[in-house]
Amino acid sequence: MKTTLITLPIAILVVLAAVASGHHFDAADFVAITFTTGLVAWTLAQYHAAPRTLSSTRCIHLPINAPIASVHRPAERCAA
Repeated sequence: MKTTLITLPIAILVVLAAVASGHHFDAADFVAITFTTGLVAWTLAQYHAAPRTLSSTRCIHLPINAPIASVHRPAERCAA
């Protein structure tokens, strides 16, 4: 919700500035500016978020002495 509240006013201000400067504006321009501004706002919000601790209760234990099985069979020569 915070990203939306940041995105829409900034996109509207960019559109108003473009219209005030004499640029012809349509819906596709507004959608592109809104999407780009939202993407930037979301990216900044992700970088400034508080770090979360991993709450995994299960540990993954890999066997140490497990034999490594090859997926491929050895090459065989076939007569033509």
